[in-house]
Amino acid sequence: MQPRLLYLSGAPRVTTAPDCAEPGPRSHVLGIIAGFEACGWRVSRLIAGDLLGTGRGVTDGGRAKPASRVLAADLARLAAGAVLGPLAASRAKGLALCYERLGLMQRLGASLRPAGVPWVLETQSLCAVEAAGARRSTVLPRLAAAIERNAYRSCDLVVAVSEAVRDEVCAFADLPHDRVLVLPNGVDLATLRPTPRTPAADAPLIIGFVGTVVAWQNLPELIAAVGRLRRAGCRLRVRVAGDGGGLDEARAAAAAAGGDAIDFVGRITHAEVGRFLAGVDLGYSGQRAEPGRQMYHSPLKLAEYMAAGLPVLASRYPDSLAAAAGVAEDLLFEPGSTGGLELALAWAWQHRADLPAIGMAMRRRAERRLGWNGRVEVLLSTLRSRGLLR
Repeated sequence: MQPRLLYLSGAPRVTTAPDCAEPGPRSHVLGIIAGFEACGWRVSRLIAGDLLGTGRGVTDGGRAKPASRVLAADLARLAAGAVLGPLAASRAKGLALCYERLGLMQRLGASLRPAGVPWVLETQSLCAVEAAGARRSTVLPRLAAAIERNAYRSCDLVVAVSEAVRDEVCAFADLPHDRVLVLPNGVDLATLRPTPRTPAADAPLIIGFVGTVVAWQNLPELIAAVGRLRRAGCRLRVRVAGDGGGLDEARAAAAAAGGDAIDFVGRITHAEVGRFLAGVDLGYSGQRAEPGRQMYHSPLKLAEYMAAGLPVLASRYPDSLAAAAGVAEDLLFEPGSTGGLELALAWAWQHRADLPAIGMAMRRRAERRLGWNGRVEVLLSTLRSRGLLR
């Protein structure tokens, strides 16, 4: 008999709808679910955005919102938890496991504790810290922090997407490191596949970015560096797919650099990502850490670029170092280093004939390391070793 999993997400803006406003969370949710199914599990879902029809359309991309709207969002999160918790409890019979994607002010898995269902809680960051700081998405930070801390302490296992997130969670909730499993983000290897590339010798080198355009992605720095190198004779272009609060700044940088070198194609659907990546020569993943914090993200776009057979022009963090080690380290640069970014771009231009082969090496590395099936297998092995699964 197939073991049964209940997948939980109480965040109203997380949805698996094709027109979701936040494609990153959608990719992760569907990836984890597909990984469990590939491992022989029967998965049912309780996802707030799907049930409420929220989280669709255009992202707010980190744009500032009035306090009244932020308060309304806080109250909606609390209401969602109050409704979805008992609904989750009503589905406890026969469950072998519940897996929850942490949302701000959410702890749905706690409702299954009386039934003895093991509860895995996945976290991409300290939601309460992020919401009270860079995102400015809560006016109830103390309550948000208290709920999140309680969730970490109550669940059976925390899954963190990076070592930095693990360290922050352990300090925040006073947990030992062995309560947290580090499981970086993965990718759907079947959906994203390499496209054969034989660029003409006189063709421009196209750097692609796909995702939400926000300040920490450092797109203006990329655009400015491309403008300077173009004036030095390098035929470079940038193609951006996405929207968000940083789009105006990116457009201003494009105008200063020479707007004809930058293409803004707008937001694309998840189904269109593969076609977009097939039209570029390397992917850009230039994140920088928030002030006062270390880099804690595990960028999904890094894995997507690799799966599509693209070399990655990336800021130097643990995930990119692991991806590029021995293959494409010259394409990495120190975050916030404009000179380092220019050197990496110049290297890419000088070695453009080698980029297709580097991209295929990145694809092979993704196949060995980044599939969602493998991620779930590691999780299941950990749960069995701890006696949480039979």
